[in-house]
Amino acid sequence: VLDPGWSRLLRLVRPPVEAAYQHLRRLSSTPLAGGPKALLRLAAASIAQAVDSLSSIELALEEGPPPQVAAVAPIVEQCLASWEAAFRRRGVVLARETAAALPNAPHDPKALRVLLFHVLRNELEALSAGARVTIKMTRSPEGALRLEFADDGPGFPQAWLERRFEPFAQPRSGHAGLGLATVRRTLRRWGGDAQASNGPGGRGARLSLLFAVSRPPETSPEHG
Repeated sequence: VLDPGWSRLLRLVRPPVEAAYQHLRRLSSTPLAGGPKALLRLAAASIAQAVDSLSSIELALEEGPPPQVAAVAPIVEQCLASWEAAFRRRGVVLARETAAALPNAPHDPKALRVLLFHVLRNELEALSAGARVTIKMTRSPEGALRLEFADDGPGFPQAWLERRFEPFAQPRSGHAGLGLATVRRTLRRWGGDAQASNGPGGRGARLSLLFAVSRPPETSPEHG
């Protein structure tokens, strides 16, 4: 349990960082030569990732607002767009497979961006040039949204696979080991879950984000 003062500190740090991000976005939309414009976009993407890092810590400290039922695909696409340049520099391909008529899902938009930050950062750091990540959005047999990340990299280490969602289970340099623990904890709070596995022969990591089924609100019976 951490002192709630840390949450207040994070709330103080976030606004100036977000303001810097918005300023860079506005600059990148002005007429500039190709080189400076590309650098501004990279800087904006880096600051967006820094905002996500701050949000991830805040999410680990707080429960967050109740979920709202809305479309998830636009947020996924925004996050992928902010990471695309980093994956390109690494030589890793981001591929998308999106089914038609996807269901809405209970979530909090800010928290969802934090979850995607953790997933995409893990993918970027685990893969080398020539690798491929496929992001699939489908409807489960129960009618819920399923978001899957499947890569062709080395896969999760078998010794760690059962502990992937435990806090501090896999700390790395520059990481606290809270990423996937936060992913599962948040999804479960929304009524969903997360699953991790390897592909055939232990090659390729699979991470599935399972959202709760969005049911229409109950209507009160009419009185005669």
